[in-house]
Amino acid sequence: MFRGLNSSFAAMTNNLVRLGVELQNSNTRLSTGKRINKAADDPAGLIAATRLNQEITALDSRISSAERLKSVVDTADGAASEISTLLTDIESAVLASADSGTTDAEKAAYQAEIDDAIGAIDRLVSTTTYGGKKLLDGSMGYNVSGSDSSEISDIRVQRASSTAPAAISITKSRTETAAALEIMTAAPTGAVQFTVTGNDGTSTAFNFDETDSLNDIASVIGAQTGSTGVDAVVSGGSLYLASSGIGRDEFVSVNISSGESDFAITGTSASEYGATTDTVVVNGRTLTQDEEGSYTYSDSQTTVSFNLVDSFTGSTSFAVNGGGAGWSIGGDEIKLGINDMSSSKLGNVNLGYLSSLKSGGANDISSGNATTAQSIVTEAQNMVNTQRGNLGAVSKYTIESAMNSWETTKGYLSEAYGSIMDLDYAKESANNSRIESLLSVQTQVMGNMFNFTSNMVSKLLDL
Repeated sequence: MFRGLNSSFAAMTNNLVRLGVELQNSNTRLSTGKRINKAADDPAGLIAATRLNQEITALDSRISSAERLKSVVDTADGAASEISTLLTDIESAVLASADSGTTDAEKAAYQAEIDDAIGAIDRLVSTTTYGGKKLLDGSMGYNVSGSDSSEISDIRVQRASSTAPAAISITKSRTETAAALEIMTAAPTGAVQFTVTGNDGTSTAFNFDETDSLNDIASVIGAQTGSTGVDAVVSGGSLYLASSGIGRDEFVSVNISSGESDFAITGTSASEYGATTDTVVVNGRTLTQDEEGSYTYSDSQTTVSFNLVDSFTGSTSFAVNGGGAGWSIGGDEIKLGINDMSSSKLGNVNLGYLSSLKSGGANDISSGNATTAQSIVTEAQNMVNTQRGNLGAVSKYTIESAMNSWETTKGYLSEAYGSIMDLDYAKESANNSRIESLLSVQTQVMGNMFNFTSNMVSKLLDL
């Protein structure tokens, strides 16, 4: 009997130890809020969660990098905004100084305002930096020159040499063909009926029988070319229908009502379109079209995309000058061009530059060239506003869209990570209570068995 009791005590003791370990693990999960606290809890789940966490960390790094790049763009835009405000002040001073009732003393005061404002612009250009790099002095800008808008448009420079101009020479040739469809390989042996439609839009029904030769059929169809846009020709013993025009918009459509066994086409209807093939060669390299009229050229130093006007054929060219600024976002390098906004660059060679409005300049107040000065300021404002638009586009469509995408992906990954690692508190609390109850019952049972055994031993000793 005692041997059996010893075995029961040993089993209960082992069970108590097991329940104690389970309770400890449950308490750990409840305190950390994690379902997996060590590899033994769920080896496969830990591996999956670790990989997800690594991806989340990589996304955090990308988002942080994009935030820094956005800070660069925002810094440049903030300074450009202040330059725009200063230009408005200069314009006001120019207009006020041109008033016929303005005294010499007032003109001198207006000139001082203009000098101070231009000086402030040049100081902004000189001092607007990020990470030690100047943003507005032209060192981060690139220029495109020599393009003809009637031939090429939407030039976008993704990457360009910062040391040498890139000459982009383009040749576009075009080959166009008519739509052609073989419909009969021999004269009909019975009645045939079909409808022909072409690019001119009129559908015409034709009926022939065994008395009609292929040449007869071609003549009848050809007589309706003016309304259908479809001609017919016999060649090599077969009858072909062809569009009267050439190019991708031309087509031939045939719908067979009866007698289809006498047609070479499959089924009761068929259609064929003409073709337009453009061959575009850039700097000796033949390009494949990305989309309709859109091409991308890349070499060791330059990557540029552009659109060719559909009607254009022949040769054209443009040049990419300067370098632009280079940053990495999500492992991809982007080039952001920020043009020089100093007073010696705002304006143009025909009108003059903003610096010419300073005291002693060709267009200062004393020169009497108020109209020219105002035109220069207007051109300068246009240049600054255009630059701000470009900065805003990069910020919104390149940086922010990437950040939004990464944040969304991070959310999904975090959700997946949480589904593996996060604890179901309600379920675990119930499990914890269950274990505690089992421990309590098991302890009580062992206590009762111990008391029973002690009493039995005492009675045996009394005997």
